[in-house]
Amino acid sequence: AVVSTQSTGNVSALLVDKIGRRFTIAGGLIGALLFGILGFFDVTVAGDWTVKSVGLLASKTHVDVAYVGICLWVKEILPATHLGKVFNIVTGSSLSGAFVAPLAFGWLSLHVNPNAPLT
Repeated sequence: AVVSTQSTGNVSALLVDKIGRRFTIAGGLIGALLFGILGFFDVTVAGDWTVKSVGLLASKTHVDVAYVGICLWVKEILPATHLGKVFNIVTGSSLSGAFVAPLAFGWLSLHVNPNAPLT
């Protein structure tokens, strides 16, 4: 079951209301880190699913939660005169990172020994 960004945004907005912006962002980033570590393990769990694919999917979901929290935070702390410029930088850099990160991860997985982190 793939969680879309829209439903993740709804969950993130609810979390910001219930536990606060800082805990939502921190929880999203910590969850993304922990599930991202699973991306190093290429063990089949069921059919074509591997620990790597499940971990990276869950990591992406947690990054989406943190992203929505950060966007809400940027809008809250900036004065109206700087809001457009800084919000454009935040969203633009995150979209660039979303494009570059999978390329870098794919390149590393092809050119680096897959057991490197474990040996």
